Amino acid sequence: SSYTIKDFTIFACAIVTDEKYKVPNRNAEIAEDAHDIVIDGIKAKYISHFSDQTGNWQSQWSSNTGFVISGRNNIIKNCILQYAAGPIICVFGFGNKVLNNTILEANYTVTNSGALNTEAACFDCEIGFNNIQNTPMQAISYKGFKNSNPNNKGIARIHHNKIANAMTRTWDSGAIDAVALDGQFIRIDHNEIFTTTAEGKK
Repeated sequence: SSYTIKDFTIFACAIVTDEKYKVPNRNAEIAEDAHDIVIDGIKAKYISHFSDQTGNWQSQWSSNTGFVISGRNNIIKNCILQYAAGPIICVFGFGNKVLNNTILEANYTVTNSGALNTEAACFDCEIGFNNIQNTPMQAISYKGFKNSNPNNKGIARIHHNKIANAMTRTWDSGAIDAVALDGQFIRIDHNEIFTTTAEGKK
């Protein structure tokens, strides 16, 4: 906890903040020992690869591949991240931030996990000023994204993201997507969605 990883160039690997992120149902917990971590200025290519879709093809890769930002008050920012079989960033926990990243060519196996996703416990997090391009499914899948206290509206926020060429191989979703979610007054604003399918813009 309380460290910074900055300005590395990496290949065929990723960074995770919670060593137990692959434990079943781990995404329903908050990793209390992973907090105040900053991941800044990373350049990464070929972040993940898999061909196994034998589980739930829609969600088996939602929280356990790519850069996994789990815990409390962690930040990933100013990174350029390209090529992944599933999501490039998975974020869950409390008060985490995903800011000013470029996310390119994610999720080429067309899972229901998007290029960037949140999971079962993702409270008071912020996703903003990211540039997400060229993904066959959602750009941002925000299931589990919510305010911890509905009286404090808009703390959990998805804003000022630029999304291009999402939903290129699918239709039953959207560029920014969730289903059956009570976000407890989350705020989604000032996102630009362009050069994508008509379905993705709905």
